[in-house]
Formats: sequence, C-alpha cells, structure tokens
Amino acid sequence: MSTSTGAQSAASADDWRKMPVQTVARAAELLCCSSAQVYALSHRNELELKRVAGRTVVATKGLVRLIDGAQPWTPSARGAAARNAALDQRVARRRQLPGHNAQGGSDAA
Repeated sequence: MSTSTGAQSAASADDWRKMPVQTVARAAELLCCSSAQVYALSHRNELELKRVAGRTVVATKGLVRLIDGAQPWTPSARGAAARNAALDQRVARRRQLPGHNAQGGSDAA
C-alpha cells in the first residue's frame, strides 16, 4: 500500500498538462463545467476538439490557453441592480395598498 504526500498530489494534479489531448469528460472536470459546455466552447472556437481513433477529444494546448487566459473573477453590479429593482417593486406595491399615502406613511391620523 502506498501513500501519497501533498507534494506528490500537487505534482500529479498538473500531469494532465503533459498529455496532448484530454477526454471531453476530463476537460469538463478541469473547467468545472458540463460536457455540453465543452462542446459549446468548441462551437464558439474557444476550444479545439479532435477526432482520435473514433473518439472526440480536446487538445490540451487549447485547454491550457483557455484556463490560463481566464480573467480573475470580480463581483459585478448585476446583483446590486437586481436587489435595487426588487426593492423598488416592493415599495411600489406597498404604496398601492389601502391605508398608505404617497409618502409611504399611513393615511390614519
């Protein structure tokens, strides 16, 4: 029984880069996406697929280029815009309820 150290695991994690091609399933695993997304990336010419011995495989050099060229993640304003729109809708609905005036307060004196 052999045991692997953290260094051995890290080294073997990059071994895929030494192979000329990857299976579609392995490429999807490396990209953290579905195999359908791998095919979509190929359709958009972002990833190169090849036929080898009747199997569809992904060229590793294109996979490395895609991963290494990825932009760092930064939060977008899209979430804030959606939250603000939802808040605006809630406020508008409250103003339409009976007993509320245009300033958002109660009509009761």
